[in-house]
Amino acid sequence: MTNPATAYTVALLNVRSLICHITDVRGDHLLATADVFLFREVGVATRSQAVTIPQFSMVAYASRVDATRSSGVCIYVRSGIAAGELPNVAVPKGEACAVQLDESVVIIEAVYASPNNSLKDTIHVVATHIPSRAASELCVGAGDFNRAPDYPCVPLKDTFNLDLASVPTLQTTQLGSTIDIVYHKKTDDSKYLVGVIETAAFHFTDHQAIFVAIEKLPGR
Repeated sequence: MTNPATAYTVALLNVRSLICHITDVRGDHLLATADVFLFREVGVATRSQAVTIPQFSMVAYASRVDATRSSGVCIYVRSGIAAGELPNVAVPKGEACAVQLDESVVIIEAVYASPNNSLKDTIHVVATHIPSRAASELCVGAGDFNRAPDYPCVPLKDTFNLDLASVPTLQTTQLGSTIDIVYHKKTDDSKYLVGVIETAAFHFTDHQAIFVAIEKLPGR
């Protein structure tokens, strides 16, 4: 699924309770090919309740106080990859957490936005890490926005210079909706290329997983 130029492979998935489905996650061979997991709707009320995944560490986490099955986002990073947690946000309208990799060059963010949010509410959730992004070589964000891609992505591009990395028509749920999106920020002399490799369906969630490759461009 990857090639030698791939620096990181990131798997984005709405797990519909990580505690309930941890056996499926641990045993899936496709998920095991990723270097970073961006999980949403993990259903973990506190960091101390985080479940273990062999060869991975949970580096970042955020959850609303009124934790339910649909609350909680977290990022797991493969052992041996240096990663530091950035400030997170957990509000009634959604959650976001982020890590920095590769000596602050790459920032990866996981987002969950509540259904029927106003545009202002959604932007507030995503914008938490904008100051950190400003100095980064690359930012890759992914999440469940509970909205069609054009709803949050136009202001994200106009305000924060974030482009859509996933295909706007990519169906990411069993209902055929497109609410899981991947966005990224790069510079003209960026050393990296971001692209969606594939999607995959799992029996324990109605959302498809999205696999994203962050590739190192030759000669940069």
